[in-house]
Amino acid sequence: MGKEEPVKDWIVEPRYWSPDRQYATGDVLITLLREGWQVIGNTTARREGHTLLYACTLAQGDVTLALQLLDSPAVREILDGNTPHHAHAA
Repeated sequence: MGKEEPVKDWIVEPRYWSPDRQYATGDVLITLLREGWQVIGNTTARREGHTLLYACTLAQGDVTLALQLLDSPAVREILDGNTPHHAHAA
């Protein structure tokens, strides 16, 4: 892979339970997929308190983007590969 893309401010938001870390939501993931990014490699899940988080890497050409995602039905469906990513596009 080539260079890693810095995470843009609109992609991630701090949460009250972890103000020093930032996480993306399902709509951010869907937006990135619509813009041509693809989920690559393995996705990992971990608990932080009562919150389930996913770590994944997206790629567009030779650029990669590492994301920490908040759990949601849309995130699980996309990361589990049960639905083709293009199916979420309007």
